[in-house]
Amino acid sequence: MRFRRIAILFPGLLAGALCGASPTVLDLTTAAGAVKVEGNIGSCPRNGRLELTVPAASGLYAEKGLFPNIRFAPRNGKYFDFSEAGVLAAEVENLSPYPIDIVLEIQGELPDGRKALSKSGIALNAGEKSVLRHRFSPVVNTSFAPGGVFDPFPGFPNPRRPDPARITRIVLMCRRPMREFRFAVSPFVAEAPPERPAAALASPAAFYPCIDRFGQYRHADWPGKIRREADFTAAREREESDLAAHPLGTAGRTVYGGWADGPTLKATGHFRVEKYRGKWFFVDPAGKLFWSFGIDCLYPANPTCVDGRREYFEWLPERDDPKFGGLYGVNRRSSAFYRKKGIETPRTFDFHLANLLRKYGDCSPEQFARIAARRLLSWSFNTMGNWNTAEVRRICRMPYVVQAKAAGSPLLGTAPYNLYDVFEPGFQAAIEADMKREFRAALDDPYCIGFFVDNEVRWDKLPRLAEHVIAMPAETPARRALAARLKEKYRTIAALNRAWGTGYPGWDGLGRLPAGKRIPEADCRDFNRLALERYYRSCRDAVRNAAPRKLYLGSRFAGFQTLAAAEAEAEYADVVSANLYYRSIAHYTGVADKPLLVGEFHFGTTVAGSGSPGLQEASGREECAKAFTRYCESALYNPNCVGVHYFRYADQPVSGRTGDDENMQVGFVDGCDTPNQPMIDAARRIGNRLYEIRLKR
Repeated sequence: MRFRRIAILFPGLLAGALCGASPTVLDLTTAAGAVKVEGNIGSCPRNGRLELTVPAASGLYAEKGLFPNIRFAPRNGKYFDFSEAGVLAAEVENLSPYPIDIVLEIQGELPDGRKALSKSGIALNAGEKSVLRHRFSPVVNTSFAPGGVFDPFPGFPNPRRPDPARITRIVLMCRRPMREFRFAVSPFVAEAPPERPAAALASPAAFYPCIDRFGQYRHADWPGKIRREADFTAAREREESDLAAHPLGTAGRTVYGGWADGPTLKATGHFRVEKYRGKWFFVDPAGKLFWSFGIDCLYPANPTCVDGRREYFEWLPERDDPKFGGLYGVNRRSSAFYRKKGIETPRTFDFHLANLLRKYGDCSPEQFARIAARRLLSWSFNTMGNWNTAEVRRICRMPYVVQAKAAGSPLLGTAPYNLYDVFEPGFQAAIEADMKREFRAALDDPYCIGFFVDNEVRWDKLPRLAEHVIAMPAETPARRALAARLKEKYRTIAALNRAWGTGYPGWDGLGRLPAGKRIPEADCRDFNRLALERYYRSCRDAVRNAAPRKLYLGSRFAGFQTLAAAEAEAEYADVVSANLYYRSIAHYTGVADKPLLVGEFHFGTTVAGSGSPGLQEASGREECAKAFTRYCESALYNPNCVGVHYFRYADQPVSGRTGDDENMQVGFVDGCDTPNQPMIDAARRIGNRLYEIRLKR
């Protein structure tokens, strides 16, 4: 069905929030006859808005399908048609006395009938009223989209970009609310006219090359785009004025970034954690409260693969070019796109380094570190997040975290997510060796907060690890550990065979399960708990042995995890860590009263020449800055949270990074090293008020 453009039903409602006479495209309060409503969120039309009551979910680990939601679908016809809306917007008000997080999910189809889904959302402080926006992109049914990118450029078919004319369902959803809350939604309006696809999408001849000499998307324009080499000088001069106006970052801080004007606690010469006035904090080496406000990926290299798709690029230097030829490299971990082409080690080129060379005449690690050090202080950050270089740590004397791994320790064959065999006798020693080899200077450095071990070990994706392990060779340490556990429980092979419905001749004959057989759920859970305990205890002990005065910061969960994994990390880690790509984490407190460090979060957009807005999309750069602010405020509200680290410092290449083709536009600087001013302004506002917000002083 098509909602025609009609006059606003409640013209006074959006005054000061939505500009202009925006036409209503969907009014959820009056369209009951045209819209089917489903879900488990209570709703009631009142005062021209739809008021919704969200029940508390069953804790942090509620299954995804049980998230409270309300779904709107056409009653007559198959589709909502929003082709007249470039940006769909509605005013939303939080009617609860605490922060909330709302997700807007747009389900639909592509022109060829394939399903597609995109998301946006909003976080609101207690009683706050603001505008929820969702940007639509036009879809052209073409077959020549560039490969080697996670998200294609706007206009190409994309499973994360439904056709605005073929929307099948609108969903308002709330991720694991820890308590009941209420909010109100105004009618949805078309805030901006629809975007038009780039003319270059008419044919491959018009589209390629699609990447200009500076590594930017050719077929779009945006404020700040570099068009000629002289633009680098102008951008550098603009930033110089900004940095000169904000030279020292935040006043009232210790040399470690702690709260100099706050209480003095026990000083140990290294970072530790303590609860103060009911909220967890780091305590800096001088004994001052410290809340970690950081940024990830502080390194200069940012290459993209060029082999197998050289026609994408307007310019690539010759290999012997005296200025840029040295910026070629080789990718040793190719993505599926290149493997399908038979290219296992594609050649790469680094446009980011080339642009640093154009802008500063120097793209060395030391030059990058000097620039980053000045920026981080000016932007009011106080921590270097994960993936920073030795040069950055040495030149930018600021607290930092680092990540160790069990380099060289055996993996569990082809197990998903490269899980180490934690029962290998040398597993813990491999972590200690990696720490001493890669981070020797950090082991007793007072600026080092602590060590993560690994990144995003997906225990939630391995619920039946035992079924993988039982099929491995008998001498595999994990296989021996599983057999020992089963012997301890069942005592005889006959008892195991009765429980499993198998016919193993003896304990030595354990092996791949017969077709159609599964290990009982209880045994899978038991072995997972055994592996989790072994993993986290080994990681903790490795950090204790190699760096006894440093904190063990956990394994940086990838958001939603199993209860058993979260409990194991909480038992052994000094600080639990997770990469939480939400709009708000006000109530994300985990399973224990432990300090929580957010290792990654971000907000992105497609308005400046990239197809990928990352994992949390906003309709533009100003909206990204607002979302960043609300996220940080929600973390400061959370009594367990001791810090947040933003992913990442620089945009990924629009043509895709090496390894996995991600091309997210989420950085504080773009691929031409041009700062994202709305995000910088937001970071300064938050960084200057960390402790005022945290303690509401």
